[in-house]
Amino acid sequence: METRPKVSGDYAGLIYFQDLTEARESLIRIRSNVAAEISDQVPVLIKRGCSEYSFAYPEYGQFGENNTSLMQYPDEWRKFENLVEKNGLAAHLKRLADYTYNHNGFVLGDAWAMLFWLRYAATIGDTSYLNITGQPVRKLEKMHPRPPFQPAGDEQQ
Repeated sequence: METRPKVSGDYAGLIYFQDLTEARESLIRIRSNVAAEISDQVPVLIKRGCSEYSFAYPEYGQFGENNTSLMQYPDEWRKFENLVEKNGLAAHLKRLADYTYNHNGFVLGDAWAMLFWLRYAATIGDTSYLNITGQPVRKLEKMHPRPPFQPAGDEQQ
């Protein structure tokens, strides 16, 4: 669910790759699967880093056909990465991610995430959530204003 005011779209799925080459190699399969399972109107694209990086450093999010055209990584950023690694924060975050998301079965956190998705869909006017619930759910009370929801295939040109 995308709720940031400067970021377009209502939903996003993220897959993290080691590098741009791996992302490009996977793009064709992912596009094919999304088109077959969801809709061929759902955009599937490669994006570098988080949106906020591209807002602050527009050249960061741009890349050409080969990996050599990526923005050069500023040396000053490395000191922050070193700080995270030195204090064990990277390992802590990985353990947290593994604990929170990489588990077998359905846990309470999964139910909470699904409820939030259903309430988000109701809030933005995406009635497809009714296919799951069969009845309306309470909308989210506080959310950044978003453009009106448009189902796939209904994009305005």
